[in-house]
Amino acid sequence: MNRGRLGFLIFVVLLALRLGTTAALDTFLEITRDIDIYASIARNLAAGHGFVHTAGYMPVLWRAPLYPVLLAGVFSIFGNQNALAVLVAHCALDAATATLVWWIGAQRFSNGVGLVAAALYALYPLSAYYSLCFLPEPLFTFGLAVFLVVFLQARQSPRAWRFGHLGIVGGLVTLIKPSAVALVPFLALALLLQRRRTGASSLACLIALLVMFVATISPWSLRNYLVSGHFVPVASGGGYSLWIGNHLRTDGREDDELQAERLQLLLEDRAAVGRIYERLQAEQPTTADAGASEINPGGTLHIAPDLDRVFLKVALEEQATHPVESLVLMAHKFYRFWFEIYQTENRWAQIWVYLSQGTLLALALFGLLRAYSAKVDVFPFVVVVLYFSLIHAALAATLRYSIPLVPLLMNFAVFAAAGVLARVNERFGRDTNPMGPSARE
Repeated sequence: MNRGRLGFLIFVVLLALRLGTTAALDTFLEITRDIDIYASIARNLAAGHGFVHTAGYMPVLWRAPLYPVLLAGVFSIFGNQNALAVLVAHCALDAATATLVWWIGAQRFSNGVGLVAAALYALYPLSAYYSLCFLPEPLFTFGLAVFLVVFLQARQSPRAWRFGHLGIVGGLVTLIKPSAVALVPFLALALLLQRRRTGASSLACLIALLVMFVATISPWSLRNYLVSGHFVPVASGGGYSLWIGNHLRTDGREDDELQAERLQLLLEDRAAVGRIYERLQAEQPTTADAGASEINPGGTLHIAPDLDRVFLKVALEEQATHPVESLVLMAHKFYRFWFEIYQTENRWAQIWVYLSQGTLLALALFGLLRAYSAKVDVFPFVVVVLYFSLIHAALAATLRYSIPLVPLLMNFAVFAAAGVLARVNERFGRDTNPMGPSARE
């Protein structure tokens, strides 16, 4: 069987595994699917009303475009209320991601490691949970996996055009979730500091990477400028995310994580920032986004660019005034990013998160060290995982944001487990390893 047919067969099997996992979760758990405004935007897109939360209201600036566009395509074909069609689309994306996990594992370690890692990801309940919701995680996770594959290929054969392709993929990933907006610049800096290659060819690769990244997101940036009069590269809300994620009085938590007194504190402090914004607006001529801080009928705060800048300013002032407390909070958010369930009603599953995520991270760290000693190129994996861990420790953090990194770590976890299994076999006088060779350089 050629590799293409084998890949398709593996995809079909992985799709069946993911569909079965999501079906089991949907049977035993009570899941709220439409928990953000993505579906509302998609329905308006499908109906021809534009990229809006509510027909007749101003264009949305605080969400990236590609996931609503995907949903709009599904709704246009299967109907606006067809949650099953969205689920199947999400599971197909997850199966495609798992297939890339197999490909990476087979290239870096062995076919056995890749197959086991792909199957484990298809069965991983935490990622399957978000496939049941109208959230961008399945598309974003697939985009990150594609980004990693293109990055690995560019590392193997460094050419400017390959890094240009990487910049395009990085731009598309950013248009799925704006938290990735600094991923490509962070990667370019890491490549520069690594200093593995010098000279004109290396510089050409970095220039191609950055230029194509900017070129990819520029059309959406231009759209944002035309509808708001402000430069918004992908989405507004970064200042608000920094403010709420570092607000010391409420421990950097969102409003729906808080109750009683702490929730009241957050509402009061948020209103105080709003009053600063209103005073600034009163001192200036009316702009295109005046009054954009209103609550839309669906209940979602429209974060105007000017308001976002006020949140950014207040957040930076608080961090400068309380540097030690802010650093301690960042450490807490690093923990939340990997381990803490966001929704209070699902906290009963916290022990399972500790077990699954803890086991995955422990094995992945051991696998990374073992792979590095075996001269496997771990740099692309480390850079991507490090970037998102740092960016969410700096901004707002919750378990959902770490889920797209799971497939990047799964091969290393399986590789580590294979090493442990090999040692156990040796101890009991057996030299078999069902996962194949220990590593491929």
